Amino acid sequence: MTNLLFFTLALTLLWLVFKLLLSNLNFLKTNRVFLLVIPVLPFGIYYLSNLFVLSENVESSVFQVTLNEITVSAAQPIINSGLTWMEILVITYFIGVLTSLATTLSGYIKVFHAIGKLNFTTGENDTKIAFSEEKKSYSFFKYIHISTDLKDNPQVLQHEMIHVSQGHSWDVLLYNFYRIIFWFHPVIYLLDNEIKLVHEYLADEKVGSTSGKNNYANSLLNIYFGTGSIQFINQFNNQKFLKMRLKMLSKNQKKSQVWRYAVVPVLLVVLTVTVSSFKSNIKINNSIEISVSDPIYDSVDVMPEFKGGKSELFSFIGKSVKYPKNSANEGVEGKCLVEFTITSTGKVKDAKILKGVNDEIDAESLRVINAMPAWTPGIKDGKNVNVKMVLPIVYKLSD
Repeated sequence: MTNLLFFTLALTLLWLVFKLLLSNLNFLKTNRVFLLVIPVLPFGIYYLSNLFVLSENVESSVFQVTLNEITVSAAQPIINSGLTWMEILVITYFIGVLTSLATTLSGYIKVFHAIGKLNFTTGENDTKIAFSEEKKSYSFFKYIHISTDLKDNPQVLQHEMIHVSQGHSWDVLLYNFYRIIFWFHPVIYLLDNEIKLVHEYLADEKVGSTSGKNNYANSLLNIYFGTGSIQFINQFNNQKFLKMRLKMLSKNQKKSQVWRYAVVPVLLVVLTVTVSSFKSNIKINNSIEISVSDPIYDSVDVMPEFKGGKSELFSFIGKSVKYPKNSANEGVEGKCLVEFTITSTGKVKDAKILKGVNDEIDAESLRVINAMPAWTPGIKDGKNVNVKMVLPIVYKLSD
């Protein structure tokens, strides 16, 4: 969950930097590269930060507390069924991935089907060119379709040829992959829109440099923009991009603005250092070795607490424990004492059985304890401390 939160925040920050500082600059090739790597940069930052994680041994006392016993019954239907919130999240994520994958594949199938009905001729660099009455003019990998209405306008064909020669369809394919994996993240869809806009800028810049910017701008304005857009192709007559394309076309290269790109490495360094510091604190707090020589106290100033209190702890145990079927069928009941440690960071670790019932019930008890989310740690003398907890779980076939 922490990794997901970092990815979400880092990706949002990177998009904001691009949108606010870089998107209106006409260093188009640089912007294209940046947009292609933005979705994977958070992962690179996260794993690069491992190189800078500090290691330190921390001594800590261990305190022991016995909790009130919790009774679970084979008669409770919620115990034998139901999913944890983490399992629900994982299932939801993969349903989203499969849905997004199906939608993407369906879109590509439709494009291939449309291309299959056209009569192509081979052009320069093995490019396939077709003309038809369809109003959309677009490119898809090496295939180019031009509306017969624009057949006599060489700038349209030149525009689409640039999309093909620069491999813009591969960028679109990569972003469709990003959309499948990160379907839940709204910034991915914003970045997808930005990369397609940069494709148009690049093609416009190339055509404008050969035929004249004013002449090309007039061609854009004279062409009827009345068609929708398709996310799998680079489309010439895309109405929603027209105003931005004309604005970018009119810009001159301003090298004085290149300083803005310096913000990117600075942000990457800041994120790396921040994550490294965070990981270092976790590593320090989790490096505690608990041994029999550690002093054990009867009480602490502030007890560890399951987030939400005892009622939430009881609810979690009740929902999570599944009464083992064989034990239930054989009429096995009993009290299982589970010892575990709440560390100074609130994590649950070192769970073990102090008094068991049978192997099946003991294993189920350990599974549930190890699955508990982080607690609010205990406090002694103003400092977070490790506290050993003993939780009695009573297995009872009927109330």
